[in-house]
Amino acid sequence: MAEMTLSTKEFLFAAANLGAKNFFGISDPFYGMTAEEIRSECEKIQLSLEKKGYAEVGFEGDFALKSEAVSLITTCIKCRSYLLVQLGEAGKSTRQFLAYAGESGLVGADVQGQEVSLRRMDKESVVPSVLEKIQPPASGSGETCSAVVKQADLAQVQSLAVDEPERAVGQLLDKGCPRELAAVLVQGFRKEAGRYLLFHTDVCERSLTEMMVIQSTAGAVCMMLEDLDEDLWKAEFLPGGITEESLKDLCALEGAGHEML
Repeated sequence: MAEMTLSTKEFLFAAANLGAKNFFGISDPFYGMTAEEIRSECEKIQLSLEKKGYAEVGFEGDFALKSEAVSLITTCIKCRSYLLVQLGEAGKSTRQFLAYAGESGLVGADVQGQEVSLRRMDKESVVPSVLEKIQPPASGSGETCSAVVKQADLAQVQSLAVDEPERAVGQLLDKGCPRELAAVLVQGFRKEAGRYLLFHTDVCERSLTEMMVIQSTAGAVCMMLEDLDEDLWKAEFLPGGITEESLKDLCALEGAGHEML
């Protein structure tokens, strides 16, 4: 089985059935439900998974996931590292893309609303998969440039961006940001451009690397935390938009790890 389509409840139920105590990257769809409601929902999920061909339910209510489903989901719940991309395109609802590097290879997961589509991937396809989801394509002119901005300054600019965009751009110019960079950053805060958050997590090392990308037709701004203690972000303007080279280190997923606990 190379692909599966599940509801988020089915996905987390199947992961729990295979021993996972927590699950990274997917919010808990059972949150706020009573024990009785969860029990009733789990019975429906078992029947749904059987109907889809992912599980078998015996005459006495015995439940077992099929081996192909076990292989896909185990890759997700036992991983060395994973990538979470939150896709916030202008004018559209937020979507998510995840890639889990586990003991039996790599699995990609597209999450839209309450539905998850799982598929087998290889390492070389991760960056192209992320790039194809970042819209619109950029075709700006000019040169690459960068600036270092404090978190407090970014928060102030974000609060101004909706009602006073020119003033927000001016604030960034005063902090040493090039105009091209400042303009795209404010577009992102105003939700006039795509805004994407990427999180790379090494489960065993318990480390997290974060990048924010804002992409408009004028170019892209990539932001990464440069100094955690000082809350300093390095922002880089790419007139041609985000590239494979920009993403390859962040999207490098390695090895098998431990069960997520």
